[in-house]
Amino acid sequence: MSTDPMFVILNPVRADAAEDFETYVREVLSPAVASHQPEMLGKVELWRASEPEPGDAGIIVYAFLARGVTSWEELELAPAFRSHYGEQQAETELGRFGRFFVDHRAWIGSWSSRELDEDETSQYGWRMEQRSMKPLDD
Repeated sequence: MSTDPMFVILNPVRADAAEDFETYVREVLSPAVASHQPEMLGKVELWRASEPEPGDAGIIVYAFLARGVTSWEELELAPAFRSHYGEQQAETELGRFGRFFVDHRAWIGSWSSRELDEDETSQYGWRMEQRSMKPLDD
């Protein structure tokens, strides 16, 4: 068993944008990271909840799992995007990345607005499926 720290970054993505989010990760995010910090691609995995969040908010939870990373700074995307795309395009792409996500209040609201079974009040979890971060032509 590894005792290395692992970072878990949860991303509530609009369900109607889930496929576009995965394409963005493969075709925009991963190439930028690969050119700036190639070792990170071997440390970070993308996982997707197997079903949408309860309620009508239309949210799919994604999780980036980062093993062998020692600080949040290593996970910062802006330097990789600026290095790979240039300043202006990086800002455009980072803005595009942010638009995939649901506001955390809507995500929380999707749970607080529904009736929970007695056994759902103490823990929260998902069945997750690993997704590829590599461009499809690799």
